[in-house]
Amino acid sequence: MFSKALSRRNTRPYPPLYTPFKMASSWLVPRLRDSRVSSNALTVTWAVLLVAAAFAIPTGHRILAVVLVPAAVLLDCVDGDLARSRERPSVSGTLLEQLAHWIGNMSLIASAGAALLLSAPQSWHILLISVLVVVQAVYIVVVRQIRPDAVNVSEHPRLLRVFTLAVRALRLVSPIELPIVAALIVFGPSWVVLLTLAALLTVASALIFVPHFFLIRAIDRRRWEEGKERELVPERAGVTPRWLLAADWWVPGVPRLPRELLTLLSGQPVAAQAPLVKAARQDLATILPELFRTTGRVLPLACPEEPALEAVVTAVGRPGCRFLIAGGRVSAFRWRRVIQRLGMDATVLEAAFGTGLDTALLAEKAAKEPPPRAVLFTMANVEDGTLTDLPAALRAVQGLPSLIIADATLSFCADALHMDEWGVDIAISSSASGVMAPPGLSLVALGPRALAALEAGEAARGGGYLDLRAHLDGRPLALPPAATLLGLHQSARMIQDAGLDAVLAQQWEFAQRFRHRCAQEAGLTPTADFGSAACSAFYLPASVRLPQLQESLFALDRIVFAYSRGPGGTPTLNAGHCGQRGIQDIDRVTTALADALRMSSV
Repeated sequence: MFSKALSRRNTRPYPPLYTPFKMASSWLVPRLRDSRVSSNALTVTWAVLLVAAAFAIPTGHRILAVVLVPAAVLLDCVDGDLARSRERPSVSGTLLEQLAHWIGNMSLIASAGAALLLSAPQSWHILLISVLVVVQAVYIVVVRQIRPDAVNVSEHPRLLRVFTLAVRALRLVSPIELPIVAALIVFGPSWVVLLTLAALLTVASALIFVPHFFLIRAIDRRRWEEGKERELVPERAGVTPRWLLAADWWVPGVPRLPRELLTLLSGQPVAAQAPLVKAARQDLATILPELFRTTGRVLPLACPEEPALEAVVTAVGRPGCRFLIAGGRVSAFRWRRVIQRLGMDATVLEAAFGTGLDTALLAEKAAKEPPPRAVLFTMANVEDGTLTDLPAALRAVQGLPSLIIADATLSFCADALHMDEWGVDIAISSSASGVMAPPGLSLVALGPRALAALEAGEAARGGGYLDLRAHLDGRPLALPPAATLLGLHQSARMIQDAGLDAVLAQQWEFAQRFRHRCAQEAGLTPTADFGSAACSAFYLPASVRLPQLQESLFALDRIVFAYSRGPGGTPTLNAGHCGQRGIQDIDRVTTALADALRMSSV
């Protein structure tokens, strides 16, 4: 039944108790993707199942509870996986799921207390049940408030060790509903069981909350100290102030790097042939294809994105052949410039500003014209923040013998990309994307069909550093810088450990919150009908003076945004929100943006 799910390697190290449910979910979700089943309806359903299990425990129907709780956990896995498979994760769904967890968990605890009072109605049992309910509520709050940046604090190594061990132990009993129900079924809802549950939940809450509190406190202190340092550094002519280098960049293509990477990059240089670098290079050969979700190979090239585009066009094209470019204005211009420089032809289908690619027009153009050598798509358009519906676009050119190439320069590890499943032959990205690695590397992912095409044909111009065959043969003319490669390896491992699906969901949640707060707090109108998780763009009001807005943002909190022009010369604000950011960062920056807009209005 689950043969396909078992053969597919899971990119997320799920807690042991979750693993069988995730395997079942991976089998169910493809069968539900095109149905009318709503993920929110599934969330409500499993919450009702937990409440029903809570009623079953005190009424003596323990076997029914054993059936209902695992069914609820399975639907808990399916609802999120289904929303992500449809590319429709939502903040409202997350809020509904949190409410369902509260209702379900508290119902189980209340039912255990009801069963105890029905079997032994003693006054002190009421006190015990009250304590257990309070402890369970505290436990849920503590677990829900864990911040991932707490592991980046080096000021308290012992507390960090305790916190890390506690979180690892917590994973072993997640979801908590299963061990709670197992204890109630096996031992019965006696006062001993309830007291033991209260004690264990208390200890777990303390071991997580206390270290977590002081680690986050250290982050706060560090931020305060950085603020004082910016104020104390004098500005001198011809000298770049240190606070300028520590500016908070919210620019597309400039992700916030994790602190582990900053620590790694601040060390002494490492030789490119060092054993550590060789091991990282070998490890990346396995991890990067998993992140691109391809069975092919991924080549890290030490160059900016445009030379990487040239390497791809050189590898698959011939002088005089034609490419079809479908994407936003900026990316289409970049593709066309590379193609024409290499003596090839390009037909461009430019996506409308803010509305994305017209797939019907794409299908019509593909049917009328001779098949191009390759169709070139762009996932996230930086000028308007639009996310291309790549599966729909690929269906529009289905049946063409052309290679499919996707420019995921911004979108990699921020927006979902399933190369093999969607039929993408080549994907191009950079280390300065959602992968949160140091800038300087371009990533060229080659699927099975692209590898076969490269093996069968000859490049339009070979022998140089940008000859992909040289890299495929394991004999590149130059190795990427060791520090950048180690940084990419560190980031890729962190994403792999956290789970790519979890990272994508978090990036989407932060992007949605950023756009919502920019609209609600700052009164800005998004330019895109369907935005990317990597970047956003907004129309600026005509009353806003752009130079003063830039100065106000920098003066308020050293914030830097990008600015551009939309149709008719309308000024737009362009923001990148990839990298290790949190809800607090989103709220802080959007509040500062709202204040800066009020200060800079005419």
